[in-house]
Amino acid sequence: MGKSLKITILAVTKTYGSYCIAGMDDNGKWYRPLPEFGDKFWPQVRYKDETFIQVGDVWEIDEFSSEIDPISPGHSEDIRLT
Repeated sequence: MGKSLKITILAVTKTYGSYCIAGMDDNGKWYRPLPEFGDKFWPQVRYKDETFIQVGDVWEIDEFSSEIDPISPGHSEDIRLT
């Protein structure tokens, strides 16, 4: 499990019928938060209150773990929300 993390969302893209979300911390390191359960992509781009996830949103992530996919090990920015 990682320490807490704050990222600014810089990309929200449609991927394989779902969505990929990526952001950067204050040190310039990229992160791609993955949903807590399921695969690598988000089923929707709305928060629970129905507002859209947008570029510029700041996420404070308290619990996550690094995740390396053996099929695409180049995605070292992947973190699984827990």
